[in-house]
Amino acid sequence: MRVARGGARVTLAERAPGPREGACGDCLGPAARRHLADLGIPTDDALFRVRLWRGGKRAEARLPFVAAAVPRRDLDVRLLDLAADAGVRVRRGVAAVALETAPLRVRLANGEVCAPGAVVLATGKHDLRGAPLRWGPLEGYVGLKAAVPDPGLAADAVELLLFEGGYLGCLVAGGRATFSAALSAAALRRGGGSWRGLLAALAEASPPWRARLEMAAAARPAAVAGLPYGFVADGVREGVFPVGDRAAVVPSLMGEGVGIAFASGRMAADALLAGRSAADYGRAAAAAFGWVRPLAWAARGLSGGPVQALAVAAAARAPGLLTAAARWRLDPGG
Repeated sequence: MRVARGGARVTLAERAPGPREGACGDCLGPAARRHLADLGIPTDDALFRVRLWRGGKRAEARLPFVAAAVPRRDLDVRLLDLAADAGVRVRRGVAAVALETAPLRVRLANGEVCAPGAVVLATGKHDLRGAPLRWGPLEGYVGLKAAVPDPGLAADAVELLLFEGGYLGCLVAGGRATFSAALSAAALRRGGGSWRGLLAALAEASPPWRARLEMAAAARPAAVAGLPYGFVADGVREGVFPVGDRAAVVPSLMGEGVGIAFASGRMAADALLAGRSAADYGRAAAAAFGWVRPLAWAARGLSGGPVQALAVAAAARAPGLLTAAARWRLDPGG
């Protein structure tokens, strides 16, 4: 939008033909909320508290900031409409399948070949021929997300159920309860290799969650495999400006993925409008989002069952620890 308003011709290839459920992105941190406010998009479903679970044990604390719950499918529709209003040519149902350099070209699934002056690479966690995603500290994780009508859960909190090899998050937004899981391939296999099997195993281990998990099991989840948590782009090629997950992939439970997308998008737009090179942008982005790597290592340490149990027990005795842990954010919104 910023580049189009600056007078450039911009074409956006959107792989989905219409609204769709993504596997991540419903929980927004304060940076993302500020960016949305600047665009005139309200975030009315505010989150003030966090609840951490392991089995039947629970810890609860107030967040040191106000987060928000926004259905990702609704947010994507609003953003695409705003882009079109700003003069961007939005092509829905058209996926990029390959990126070539020297010369710079983008091949589309319909056979078209585009030769742009620059490419803002925003394919998310999807791989692209010529621009593969590399692994981060947390390798091979799987993301699953499903939404069901709100069964009457508290709407002011994000809840995280920890289990060996991953977590399941639950929040309420837009009259729906959204369940998002990020887990290792091994943890998924232990759950029978399916959404239903995973939730059945979690319901048995966590009785307080049983009713909501039985409801969520009936939904068909969106899924994404091979999540490279901790990836930070470096060695950017000339003419290519990676943004969002293509700039850095933060563990989903942190709620900063959308914030990174906005921040990197603004950095790329400013670089393009100022005539700065992709290499200059890449160095600035790597410095801005370098905190993602150590955060992924920390999340990896928290994926073990004994560590999770200790963390929940400690936070239950001293809720301030949970509030303090949430202050890790280095404000990717800038």
